Amino acid sequence: MFGSTKRDLRFGSEVACEEAFSDPPRTSQDDTSKHEMSCYRFGAILLVFFFTSSKLTKVGEDKKRRIEAEFKEGGQRNWIQVVSNSGIATVLALAIWRLAGWEDKCLDGKESALITSLIGGIIGHYSCCNGDTWSSELGVLSDAQPRLITTFKKISSEKFNKWNKEKSNKQESEDGDYRALEKLWWSVGFRRGEEHREVNMEEDINGGHREGEESGQGAPVRRGTNGGVTLAGLLAAAAAGSVIGLAFVLLGLFTTKCVFDVALKQLLVIPVAALAGLCGSLIDSLLGATLQFSGFCTVRNKVVGKSGPTVKKISGLSILDNNAVNLVSVLLTTLLTSIGCSYIF
Repeated sequence: MFGSTKRDLRFGSEVACEEAFSDPPRTSQDDTSKHEMSCYRFGAILLVFFFTSSKLTKVGEDKKRRIEAEFKEGGQRNWIQVVSNSGIATVLALAIWRLAGWEDKCLDGKESALITSLIGGIIGHYSCCNGDTWSSELGVLSDAQPRLITTFKKISSEKFNKWNKEKSNKQESEDGDYRALEKLWWSVGFRRGEEHREVNMEEDINGGHREGEESGQGAPVRRGTNGGVTLAGLLAAAAAGSVIGLAFVLLGLFTTKCVFDVALKQLLVIPVAALAGLCGSLIDSLLGATLQFSGFCTVRNKVVGKSGPTVKKISGLSILDNNAVNLVSVLLTTLLTSIGCSYIF
C-alpha cells in the first residue's frame, strides 16, 4: 500500500511539473481570439495609409499654398476622396471574409488562389493610394524641374519666366479693354470657389483659341502640373508602397499561422507593394497628363485644373477630374497587383 501511495505521489509531482513548464493546451477560445484579431489587419493598413499621408500633407504647407490652386489647409478630404481611397479595398476585404471567415490567411496560392489574389488586390490598392499621396506631397517640394511623363521634357525656371513675360506682354497688347474685366472675373470667381465655371471670354471675343493652344503647344511644365514627375516623387511612391507592404508583413506575424517556407515567402510582399506604389503613381501621372486638363493662370500665377480666359494650357484634355483619375489608377493597380500575387505566391 505504501509503495503504491509513493508511486501515486511521484506520478502526481511529475504531472504537476509537466503542467507547470509546458505550454497550456490550445482551446477553441484561443483560436477564436486569434481569428477575431485577424480581422483588424486590413483596417490597420488603412490607418497606416491615412496616418502617414496626413502627416506628409502638412509638410511644406507654405510652399504648397503658393503652388497649388486647390490647396486645402490640413489636407482635408471630401467623401468622394475617402470612397476612392478605401471603397475597392473594403469590397475585397468583405469578399475575403465571406470566403475565409474571421481567419486571416497567408498569401499561398496552393491553399487558395482566389483568396491570395484578393489579398494581393488589397495590398495593391493601399500601395497605390499611399504612393500617389506621397509622390504628390513630396514631389511638389522637390527643387528639380518636373518632366511631363508623356514627353519627358523639362524647361528651366529662367526659360519659363522669359516665356511667361513674353506671353504676358503679348496678351496685354491683344486684350486691351477687357483685361481688367478678366482679372476681376478670376479674382471673384476663385475666391468664391467657382473654378467649375467654364466661361471662355477669350473665345467669345477672338472666336477661337490663342496661338500655341491650337497646335498643342502650351505652357511649360510647372510644379503641380498633372502628369509632371520628378525623381523624388517616384522614389517617394516606391517608399510609400514599401511601408504598406512592411505593415502587412509585420501584422501578419500576429494574425496568421503559416508553415516556415510560406511564412518566409511573405517577405516578397514588401517589394511587390513598392512596385505597386510606383506603378500606381505612374498610371496616375499618365492619366493626368492625357485626360486631365492642366493650365497656368497668369493672374493667380498657379497651375489650375480648369480652362479660362487667362489660363495657358499645359497638357491634357478636360475629360477626367482629379477624383476620377485617382479612382481609375487605384482600380488598375489593384487589378495588376492581384494578378501578380496570384503568380508570385
